[in-house]
This record gives sequence, C-alpha cells and structure tokens, in this order.
Amino acid sequence: MGLVILEKKEPIKKLKCTLQKSGRLAFPEFTSKYLGISLGKYFQFSTDQAKELYIIINSDFGDKKSYKIYKSGLYYYVLANFIFIRLGYKSDDSSIIFD
Repeated sequence: MGLVILEKKEPIKKLKCTLQKSGRLAFPEFTSKYLGISLGKYFQFSTDQAKELYIIINSDFGDKKSYKIYKSGLYYYVLANFIFIRLGYKSDDSSIIFD
C-alpha cells in the first residue's frame, strides 16, 4: 500500500485535538468531521527518525498496532497515552492541546 498525498483544502476554523490527563487523545466535532473520524475506524501511530508523529486513520482493520476510536458526547477519542509517553509528552498534571 502506497501513500497518497491529499489535495490541500483550508478548514474554516482551526483543527484541534487534546491529549487529556486521562490519556485520551480527543478530537472535537468539527475536527472529527473534517478528518473523517468516526466509530468503526481505527488509528495507527507512526514516527520517523526525527520523532515526528504521524496519525493514520484506517477503517479497514483493527490489529495489534491499531487503536479503536470511541465516542463521548461530541468528541471522538482514542486511548493513546502510551504512545505519547514514549514520545516524551506527559499529561499527568494537565491536558495538552494541539492546534
């Protein structure tokens, strides 16, 4: 499977996600719709040598390297604290917001 680079389109407002104290990586409703995040899909995380983080949204399968997407209210989330600890992020005391 090869990567396909998607055409750039500007969102109306900023896309955000939050690494919560609980270890949830949460996406608000607007971001979820824009990125096509929904129940029944899975996330996979990847890094390169520079430790840049890549998130792959995959609806085809859920295997040992995949994280199930859950929903709570208007937010979709994955339980991904382990990934962020490995990358040096610590959300024990407060949440981390990614814009």
